[in-house]
Amino acid sequence: MRSGLPLPDWVREAPVLRPGLELFFDGFMQLSGDRQMGFGVGPIPVASILLYTKHLGLDREVEE
Repeated sequence: MRSGLPLPDWVREAPVLRPGLELFFDGFMQLSGDRQMGFGVGPIPVASILLYTKHLGLDREVEE
């Protein structure tokens, strides 16, 4: 580390993100600001999630 200080616990004990889950983490981080604040932090609105997936081109159903 540059400063010579030890890493904080929240950094040292951070979970490892499994490959392929970056899309979900990025979406969560991008949309967290859309939450309503009041007596606590609310959920991410579904409308925000739908707009985000459309923006990424994920608005089509996947055929199996």
